[in-house]
Amino acid sequence: MTRRIYCPIPPAAHPEADRIDIEITKWMARSGMCPLPEQLDRLTRTLPAQLTGQILPDAPPDRLAVVTRFFAWLFAFDDRHYDDVLTPPAPDRIAATCARLVRVLDTRALPCDATAFENGLHEITEELAALAGPAQLQRWLTAMRAYLFSLVWKAANRCGRITPGLDEYALMRIHGGAVLTTVMLLDVGGGYEVPGADFHRPAVQALAEMCSLLVSWDNDLFSRGKEQHTADRQNLVDVLAAEHRIGVAEALDEAITTRNLVLARFIELRDLVAPEVGEETRGFLDALSQWIRANVDWSLCTDRYRMAGPIADLTAQPPAGESVRTHPASLCSIGCWWRLGGEGGSGGEGGDGVRGGHAGERSPYAARGVSSAIGPQPPSGASAR
Repeated sequence: MTRRIYCPIPPAAHPEADRIDIEITKWMARSGMCPLPEQLDRLTRTLPAQLTGQILPDAPPDRLAVVTRFFAWLFAFDDRHYDDVLTPPAPDRIAATCARLVRVLDTRALPCDATAFENGLHEITEELAALAGPAQLQRWLTAMRAYLFSLVWKAANRCGRITPGLDEYALMRIHGGAVLTTVMLLDVGGGYEVPGADFHRPAVQALAEMCSLLVSWDNDLFSRGKEQHTADRQNLVDVLAAEHRIGVAEALDEAITTRNLVLARFIELRDLVAPEVGEETRGFLDALSQWIRANVDWSLCTDRYRMAGPIADLTAQPPAGESVRTHPASLCSIGCWWRLGGEGGSGGEGGDGVRGGHAGERSPYAARGVSSAIGPQPPSGASAR
């Protein structure tokens, strides 16, 4: 049976992405964050602007460049301090590193012994402060603190060779992949600001979290191969294998169906919220959607994951008749997403289907095309085993 990743969101691209990638390589070379030639070469082949350009295809180039610098900082930081180290990072050492970074964010100043990563983060923070409103900057700072905190949890699990349970993993993965920090920059990069009243709506918050978890879980699917040289089993496939005591192939099927169920709910809730909000917030919802699709497309072309081949096919058809051992709507950490609706409406239909509007009504996103490159399939009407 062919695995199918559900993604009805069409691809996009920014015309300046290639030029910005060249600029980012030069900036990273000057920064000292990639001191070895092989580190800089790997960052260059990561193609960060190809990713940000697909997320924000209409962004002003100067704003896209700042957002891309932050993405490059995240990639380099993750590689140097976590992903590409064979010896598990000690939780106390990660905590000390993250505490220093939080201090840079809090004070907007550098210590006399600042590291290359502290210098880079300070530069990015000042650039963002010049582009963002006070509320936008605060949203990003809050997400950064949560991300840095989550790294201590990840390090403790890796040192203890702990595979977390699915509910705990879903909660921490919202923050642990750093995606939410980038979500908070979508309107900054696009040159607009989501009004506070819209941003703090529970449904908009849920959509931002769903985007973060979906991108992070898709990264789990694409990056698992490169992580097998470590003892780290903090990956959705390994979490499901341990939770249900099943083999890797069966766990991969389960992981794809689980993420498909979350994406089906994302699209359902997005289409309920979109008619109720203004232009800026609709632009934010578009950018959340684009992040999900961009990550799939970029993961297939970047050398970051060094994939030997596709793990699944992409499909625009919503999930129907799929079964899963633990429906994500039943998880304590994220089940609230299925109980939300538009301001004047109720939650989803049992949390399983892709409603996308009233009967006979076409979703505002339904007319868009979608290419089928690689991916899993959606779960509309999926049931828990």
